Amino acid sequence: MSDKWRLVGGKQLYDIKTDPGQKKDIAARNPEIVKKLRAAGERRWAEVSKRFDEPSRIVLGSSAENPSRLTGFDWCAGTPWNQSHICGGQAIASFWMVQVAKSGTYEITLRRWPEEADTPINAAPKGGRAIRVSKARLKIADVDQTIDVAQGDKAATFRVKLPAGPAKLETWFIDPKGAARHGAYYAQVKRLTRG
Repeated sequence: MSDKWRLVGGKQLYDIKTDPGQKKDIAARNPEIVKKLRAAGERRWAEVSKRFDEPSRIVLGSSAENPSRLTGFDWCAGTPWNQSHICGGQAIASFWMVQVAKSGTYEITLRRWPEEADTPINAAPKGGRAIRVSKARLKIADVDQTIDVAQGDKAATFRVKLPAGPAKLETWFIDPKGAARHGAYYAQVKRLTRG
């Protein structure tokens, strides 16, 4: 794409200045522009695909964003790719790839529902399905902690010391029988102190 042209699928060409709705394919009349844009696209793909398998880490504890808010849509695998999965209580747990910006004490809050829903972990808003949870587990860096979740709790909050650097943030909600089928769909991470 350029200021004037958009190449779609390597074959369809549109003059986006005169045809912003992209209704008329003009590739047949402009083979040199198609060739030039296709070559630019291939060069760009060769450049970015070298790092394709590298995770894109979410930064935690940065001065630019503290607290950081995470959702299941940011998970690295098994992502609930639409809201119906979260509302239905889909039994999946995954992880976030994160970068802890600064060493320090962090408060990590896990939720089943977004904070704005103001709904307990074991309950459900209209249109949602409740799940049974008795414990919450958090694993990040060298931290692996489990805490109790009481009826009516809207969140499970952990206070942990974290070193700066890359990490994998994993969460689970554990049912009364000890099964960890659900991850926390929502998390908030706040750096409280340094060092």
